[in-house]
Amino acid sequence: MKWLLSLFLIVTCNTKRLHTNKYSDCGSSYATSELSFKKDTKLKGKLRVIWFSDKPGEMDSLTLLSGIALLNTHLRETNIVMEFDSIIEIVSKNKHELHDVIHHAKYYNKLGVFTMYVYGNDQLDIDGNESNIKGSAIGIPSRAFGIRAEFINSSTISHEFFHCIGLYHTHEPDNTDGYNVEYGDKVCDTPSFTSSSDIVDGDCNYMGPQILDTTKIVCNIMSYSYPHCRNCLTDAQIARIRYVIHESDNLKLCFGIKSLSL
Repeated sequence: MKWLLSLFLIVTCNTKRLHTNKYSDCGSSYATSELSFKKDTKLKGKLRVIWFSDKPGEMDSLTLLSGIALLNTHLRETNIVMEFDSIIEIVSKNKHELHDVIHHAKYYNKLGVFTMYVYGNDQLDIDGNESNIKGSAIGIPSRAFGIRAEFINSSTISHEFFHCIGLYHTHEPDNTDGYNVEYGDKVCDTPSFTSSSDIVDGDCNYMGPQILDTTKIVCNIMSYSYPHCRNCLTDAQIARIRYVIHESDNLKLCFGIKSLSL
């Protein structure tokens, strides 16, 4: 087990934080979270893994360690760290049913932890057609998400987990300019725009309208940019994460918090 822990320690990735001082109202957005949790207080959460297999022994421990290391790299600026609660392999036809993750989450529910359900790489949608879905959170916020095994060690793991702790897609429908907390992704320092999957190329170059602040689009973990392009959050996204955890008793339990006061 020592060599697995060594791998966990050496997996690193450069994560950017997008500073947003030019948006004067962002300093007060979701301020309650920072006051209640204290800005320098680290939150430690538990992540349970349920890996669906066709036969015993398919679970890949190295991939899981690399994946949680990458998740913690992307969480660094939020002052949150995740640790494994337990890792369970289940031989089941569920391996090919990522579209049914909500039902699996109800059946295997465990309070006080987040659960990542790992599915096979070949997936069908609810109508039996081939599906390209990489992962899916059961809600925003929530305590569970599903992911295809091949995307555990990519920004998809962080994208889905950040849904669980309160973040929406940066391209959520928004009839405003996006710089507010009422519409769209509900953070005030991300612009309103259409899905970045259409305006970012495979080399992470922005190819869309020049009117947008592209630094907030290409690398944002909550965008639909290519997984290898995503490694950043904005200040307001970080503030929202802390706020959403503070406001949810279920999420607080996942971080060992039983009251509003730390």
